[in-house]
Amino acid sequence: MNSAIEDFRLEEYLATREFSSKYMFCASDLESRSVADVLKLLGESEKQQFLDLMLSYTPTEGTQEFREAVSSLYKDIGSEQVLCFAGAEEAIYASAKALLTASDHAVAISPCYQSLASVARSVCDVSTVELQLQNNSWFLDPDAIAAAIRPNTKMLFINFPHNPSGFIPSLECYRAIIDLARERGITVFADEVYRGIARNPQDTLPSACEIYPEAVSLGGMSKAFGCGGLRVGWLASQNTALLGRLAKYKHYLSICNSAPSEWLAGSILKKRKQILRENRELVLRNYEIVRKYFLSRPDLFAWIDAQGGCTAYPRYLGQEPIFRLADKLLQSKGVVIIPDWVYGQSNQHFRVAYGRKNCQEALAHFADFFKDYSG
Repeated sequence: MNSAIEDFRLEEYLATREFSSKYMFCASDLESRSVADVLKLLGESEKQQFLDLMLSYTPTEGTQEFREAVSSLYKDIGSEQVLCFAGAEEAIYASAKALLTASDHAVAISPCYQSLASVARSVCDVSTVELQLQNNSWFLDPDAIAAAIRPNTKMLFINFPHNPSGFIPSLECYRAIIDLARERGITVFADEVYRGIARNPQDTLPSACEIYPEAVSLGGMSKAFGCGGLRVGWLASQNTALLGRLAKYKHYLSICNSAPSEWLAGSILKKRKQILRENRELVLRNYEIVRKYFLSRPDLFAWIDAQGGCTAYPRYLGQEPIFRLADKLLQSKGVVIIPDWVYGQSNQHFRVAYGRKNCQEALAHFADFFKDYSG
């Protein structure tokens, strides 16, 4: 445990690349939409409501209308079981800081979005359980999670569909993980920001908050909905007392969400079937093209299939360190990938993505870089 939070490697890496590079061949979000795009989905009376919206404070927990829209995403979850945040990141931070103490222990999956482990590590000891490769597929062993659990384990951080690998466990594996937490009274923090974006809809898992009373499910507008600029996220849980503790902590953070952001987010959620369908169609088209390219270069890459989300985590087979190669690719072609050192690893993996409209163009420049490259 270290009371100081370690540097956020991913965000620092992206800060020097994301807004100055043409091809984000690693973007973790779906193609974004304009305000005009959203308003086109609405009727005239709804557009007028937006124009008449007062730019005042909103309730800490979120407006009633927005929480009702969020609760409709889940089975048997009411609006009173939803707490809104200024983005998913704030929810992660508040949960680790408010629910853990120095005498506790937490378990997280690795690799992961760094704050899922790093914020908890600034409070207490954290053990990580690695995703494994089995027959060239990602695999998570519930027994490995069981082995990592200690008598003082308080929280388990999971993320499905997984970032960066796109892994979705089987329903049997998922329920085994939840049952481990249930048997030991451990709070499950389930990062579900890619829920709704599975290659095969039958692979979509039940939300953790639906099947385990001590789970909190993280959702947001940034990933599956492609609206990160709204900075709206939420937690859903059957445990309203837990959400109350988090609301008190939020008073020291954002206090409340932006009124226009919550309104627009609620409007998007009301049209979610259309939006998620369009986003998933884009992902499926791009995925097959990206997969086909990587499988065509077995001399350079080991491709591992992704079941959901919009990112994959292939491995480079050459000798040059992938972080150096990533810099050369950026300088030569303006294409950004994320090497595995950003995730605290050194196995030559790197994150690529296929959720944006210019994905095929980015892939073309990536492929051109490696056309005559021997590694």
